[in-house]
Amino acid sequence: LYRLYYKVTDGKHMQLQEDRQLRKLIKEFKPDVIHAHFGIAGIRVNNFLQKQKLKLPLIVSFHGSDILSNPHKQDGYLDNLLKLNNNPNSKMTVPTNFLKKECVAIGLNEEKFVVMNNTVNERFLNNKQAIPWDGKETLKIVIVGRLVPMKGHSYALKALKKLKESFDNFELHILGDGRAREDLQTLTKELGLTENVVFHGAVAHEDLPSLLSQFHISLTPSIKAPDNQEESFCISLVEASLTGLYCLASDAGGPNEVLKDKVEFKYPQKDTDALARKFIEYVQNSSELNTKIGELQKFMLDNYHPDGYYQRYEMFYQDNSN
Repeated sequence: LYRLYYKVTDGKHMQLQEDRQLRKLIKEFKPDVIHAHFGIAGIRVNNFLQKQKLKLPLIVSFHGSDILSNPHKQDGYLDNLLKLNNNPNSKMTVPTNFLKKECVAIGLNEEKFVVMNNTVNERFLNNKQAIPWDGKETLKIVIVGRLVPMKGHSYALKALKKLKESFDNFELHILGDGRAREDLQTLTKELGLTENVVFHGAVAHEDLPSLLSQFHISLTPSIKAPDNQEESFCISLVEASLTGLYCLASDAGGPNEVLKDKVEFKYPQKDTDALARKFIEYVQNSSELNTKIGELQKFMLDNYHPDGYYQRYEMFYQDNSN
């Protein structure tokens, strides 16, 4: 039997608690392995274990900005990652080979890494399914994600401007919020898309399954942003597929790997002409392309089902515990 798990955070779920509380917790709980999520938590726990001369197995999961951005902008962050790397009792996980390569590029040991693909919340497994577009009603497109440069919203808007030249019976629904919202709203107006685009703001994750079922196409226009940020996985792509939407995604790091060889759903990132052509192709051949929705759903279930995810982690914990 395993005791899973004790989450140690402060009220904002951002920083681990102070040393005396960690000492008390470890003494009482007697963990076989400690699993820290995100680089900053891994650094914190590793430094604590080294200071206390504790040789507990430590697993650290990296998720994106903790590798793509933080080492380049936070003083001392990379040095602390290298200390974690040099801990003989540490192992690290990443959701994609893309992020693993980025870890190796900054000096972390490739042999320490295991790729553990992300999984979806089980609420998406038995959700009401979207109804494929019939070619007559308004085509409803959705983007889910924070409004930040790496999500590529501006490129989606520019592609839709080109689509509108030949087909204008569409709506783009943007679910999410962020610092780029005002700029995107301005761009929407400049492109003459005000009547076609709806900004919904932040949406609770538990509401997402029922919301997604109201759309026809899920768009993931991610890019590698100027600040080096890039999608490291793309769980919203998996969620949309399992809800029955036709999916289009850029070939940015995470989405590209999530889709693997499903090239028909991909287009080159930042290429607004290519994305516009994908939309036009769907408008002209939706009956045929909609038959691929079930195929993509099966692919997502085979690769990212929660059962397989939990089994992989259970084996990983067993292999790395005291």
